[in-house]
Amino acid sequence: MIIAVMSFMAASAQQNLPLRTERVKTGTVYTPIPRTPITPPTVGMDDNTLYFETDHPAFTLVLLDEEGEEAYVVNIPSSVESIVLPSSLSGTFELQLYDGSGYYYYCEIEL
Repeated sequence: MIIAVMSFMAASAQQNLPLRTERVKTGTVYTPIPRTPITPPTVGMDDNTLYFETDHPAFTLVLLDEEGEEAYVVNIPSSVESIVLPSSLSGTFELQLYDGSGYYYYCEIEL
């Protein structure tokens, strides 16, 4: 019983990220926008750990620093449920997830 309570407490510290969806800009080629809304994946965060809470495709994760420069890039296979971001990263970053669908998901995070 105590273990279940401790697990619940640890899970409650996790915050779901408010991911937004943006179309990947590919130049001048016209690609029609689908009529079905694109639902971003559910991703939680606790300290420097990201948790992928739904079935997800393989992602490329990009962290952009405040100047818009890539501070960190990593490929995340679809079988991965969580990753730990490097503890050397600190500050405000834009997290971007690319899945090859023509869209990417993004939000601001604080490390």
